[in-house]
Amino acid sequence: MGREAFEAAARTGDMDALSAALAPDVVFRGPAFPDEMVGRDRVCTILAAAFGKVYRDFEYTIVVVGAARTVLLFTARVGEHLMEGAQVLGFDADDLVSELVVMVRPAPAAIALGQAILAALGLDSASQA
Repeated sequence: MGREAFEAAARTGDMDALSAALAPDVVFRGPAFPDEMVGRDRVCTILAAAFGKVYRDFEYTIVVVGAARTVLLFTARVGEHLMEGAQVLGFDADDLVSELVVMVRPAPAAIALGQAILAALGLDSASQA
C-alpha cells in the first residue's frame, strides 16, 4: 500500500482505494478540527468532502520521502483562494497510513478550507471551537 497507493487514490478521487490505504485506527489532524479525528470511517468522510466537494484543481507538486514520514506538497483552490498545502503521512507496520496531518497556507485559504469542509460535512464552525 503505502504512499503510492494513497497518492494515486487522492489524485483520482477513488475513495475505495483511499480507504484501503488507511489503517483502521488512522489519526487525522487538519485545519477544520481542533481535535484529532480517529478511525478510517471518520477520516474517509473528511477526505471525501475535501476531494469531492471542496478542492478544485488539486495537484501534488513535490513528494518528500523520509525514514519516518512522507510529505506530499500540493496546490488547490478552495472557493476564490489558491492554497499551498502539505499532507504529512505516517505509516504502520502494514504500510497503511496511520497518521495524516494536513497543513495549508496562506491563512485566508486555511480559514476558507476549514469552513468549506465543515459546511460539506453539515457542521458549523461554532460546534468545532
